[in-house]
Amino acid sequence: MRCGGNAPGLAEAATRYWRLRLDFEDAVSFAQRLEILEGSYHPVVNQAEDRMPMVRRWREALVKQLLTPAPDMRSVTWKQAVLASRQFQNTGVKSERIERAIADDVEFLKAHPTRRRDLEQ
Repeated sequence: MRCGGNAPGLAEAATRYWRLRLDFEDAVSFAQRLEILEGSYHPVVNQAEDRMPMVRRWREALVKQLLTPAPDMRSVTWKQAVLASRQFQNTGVKSERIERAIADDVEFLKAHPTRRRDLEQ
């Protein structure tokens, strides 16, 4: 069963948010350790307490995006790259489940190709 609406876009947005949030917190923490002015613009980052909950949320968002039906082949290619890089390995989801989701995406997209608007006018 395929998801309707904007589920793929929402899943991608959540994954991107948590990845960027982790990168931002790393940058703030680095600035604070070096005691540069930019680090003082933000609350103190407690890596021991704050990082793992964010990593957990990123992993949850990543798995949700991997298992949400892909709207196009670009999304399938992204899923294949994540699978190959094993970014999901600490999520508790087996590679076989992701492979099955990708195969389902490919099968669906072959049977229901996306319409392309003719750009030549």
